[in-house]
Amino acid sequence: MTNTKRAIGARALALLLAIVMLGGIFAVSAQAADATNVKQYNHYVCLGDSIAAGYGSYGRDVRGLVTVPEAYHSLVANATGAELQSLANTGMRTVEALWLLDDSYSASTEAANLNAMYFNGMHDYLYWMAGRTSTTDPGDPKYADPDSVYYIRPGTRQALMGYYGEYGLKHFYRNNIKDSDLITVALGLNDIFLYAMKMTAAQLDNPGMNLITEVASFLNYMRIGYSNFQKNWAPLINAIKSYNPNITIVVVGMYNPFSKVNLSSNAQWANVGTVAEGMVQAANSYMRQQASALGYAYADVTGTEIDDTVPFTDPTFFDRIVMDCHPTVAGHQYIANQILAQLPVRGSEPTPPAPSRLPFQDVATSDWFYDEVAYCWDNGLMNGVSDDLFDPNGSTTRAQFAMVLYRLAKTPSVSGLSTPFTDLEPGAWYEDAVVWGYHQGIINGTSTSTFTPNASITREQMVSMLYRYSGAETPTGSLNTMFSDAWRISDYAKPAVLWAVQNGIVSGMGNGTFYPQGYATRGLLAKVLHMYQTM
Repeated sequence: MTNTKRAIGARALALLLAIVMLGGIFAVSAQAADATNVKQYNHYVCLGDSIAAGYGSYGRDVRGLVTVPEAYHSLVANATGAELQSLANTGMRTVEALWLLDDSYSASTEAANLNAMYFNGMHDYLYWMAGRTSTTDPGDPKYADPDSVYYIRPGTRQALMGYYGEYGLKHFYRNNIKDSDLITVALGLNDIFLYAMKMTAAQLDNPGMNLITEVASFLNYMRIGYSNFQKNWAPLINAIKSYNPNITIVVVGMYNPFSKVNLSSNAQWANVGTVAEGMVQAANSYMRQQASALGYAYADVTGTEIDDTVPFTDPTFFDRIVMDCHPTVAGHQYIANQILAQLPVRGSEPTPPAPSRLPFQDVATSDWFYDEVAYCWDNGLMNGVSDDLFDPNGSTTRAQFAMVLYRLAKTPSVSGLSTPFTDLEPGAWYEDAVVWGYHQGIINGTSTSTFTPNASITREQMVSMLYRYSGAETPTGSLNTMFSDAWRISDYAKPAVLWAVQNGIVSGMGNGTFYPQGYATRGLLAKVLHMYQTM
């Protein structure tokens, strides 16, 4: 970077500091466990970026997957008695984590611009494995030295060699999550700040860039990064739970990585870190708010100690900041303590839930949908898919939902009535329900001649049928302020979704989206019916 550009960057940051300070652009008691009394676990995985990987002044070459004694992942593992597998890597974002855990995930165009930032590093790191002839051949001796921060356990080495390659790496992450009973998730800083820094820096040599456009660009990229972080957050947590519904999840919040950065040694008052503080607070607030809905504990680590660094105007700043914004050894101990405080005290684990009075083996009293399933069962609204299974996570078919509405209406006679649908099996258990719903104007076909009874019903289809059944008046309001994907909701379904949200019958996915074309599970249907009946 030229001195001119560095001076422009300093002015841009000074202006940005003033904007944030004046305008607030990004404003948004029980006994705690510690290392002596925390509940013990069997296998712990640490998912995150370079902070979680253990990168710091004590280990500059750490990239990921290794056990670093000074890092909080080792301290948590030691305290909980768990075997540790680090799944953290430098530069990792929610983008890469979702890519590893969800085959249906496709990064947005903005996020994909840096898609190689993590994976190139990972493949470089794994390169030494490609030429190994056996799992006992470590290549560089430091990988086999148990006292080295780069030590890779033989079992991990063997697994990685067996999983080498794109899908193999996904398999490695997923299997470790399946086999674990504790996971910490520390992601988001790179989604926001590293993204903004890299994308803005890529434009600094553009002749059209000036003070105003640089500031605008940096702010814009931070907004894009934060938006992508929010969109990815709930799907990421849900992806983890899809592989292991019973795993204990502790989300590690963010600290301000630029808290010690000043513009110059003569301007101690001009702390550049203030620029980032608002965004850090917004991200932490978002993760804290989502904890209950998504089922995880949140560890606040805003007080993490980091290394001192040189002022922004120092020629070595850009080389130093990447190293110096990481926790000190004391900082890692602080993070570990905050995580342990979110775990149960040893011996204080809750008693097993009472036996279910329902006949379904897959519905426990501790499940979030238990009361709703019990209500539907008691009131004859829903049956199981067999005598002893309810299949709460299975999708609801269009025929099943038609039958539910028919039961709500007390199964009136449909004698002498028919439908134009040629794909209804004569005498099928759902036939009367579809006939009734069609003549009541509640049920539409998938075409003029088909109903497609066995197709999974989408969230917007389910809400639309219930809305038509309710006979409610057309609501007023806008979905655009409720859901970021409101534009995806079909026009015919918008009044129904608005009505259902306003009456507390349905809500979004926990990440600001409604996911209208997503399939409605049977557990969700039970909740919707219960909320509708008791609203």
